[in-house]
Amino acid sequence: MQNWMLPRNRSEQYYTATIFPMLVAGDNFRRFQAFANLLTGIVVPPLSLDPEPNFQFYTEFSLRKALIGDARQRFADAPTGGDTPDIVILIDGVDQRVLIVLEGKMYSPSTKMDLLRQMGISPGKSRLLHHGAQSRSRWSGLAS
Repeated sequence: MQNWMLPRNRSEQYYTATIFPMLVAGDNFRRFQAFANLLTGIVVPPLSLDPEPNFQFYTEFSLRKALIGDARQRFADAPTGGDTPDIVILIDGVDQRVLIVLEGKMYSPSTKMDLLRQMGISPGKSRLLHHGAQSRSRWSGLAS
């Protein structure tokens, strides 16, 4: 590294909010299917941008901060905690909706139990997101 450069950003948020979306959503979301193929146990419907996107893609999603207006009634049982999953992707497929919630660890010295404890929070939020979104004939599984 040259002397004038800043040190490398060692923030997990930088990678989950910047690098991950560039890799997965790059080239107008054409790379998304390669990512979806890595998820086991669920069938991920294809993304569509035409005529309108059939998906939502959030990084550092805070359900608590998003609950304003009509959303407050739709998610009346929302947890009051402030945790934010690194990546939240909701896809509205033809016959199903798929919710993908990801939590990444890069630099923190987390143990397996630390990660399991943190992921124990995300599925509860995911169930709430599942409940609050308008229902479909069936939902696919949850990847976390």
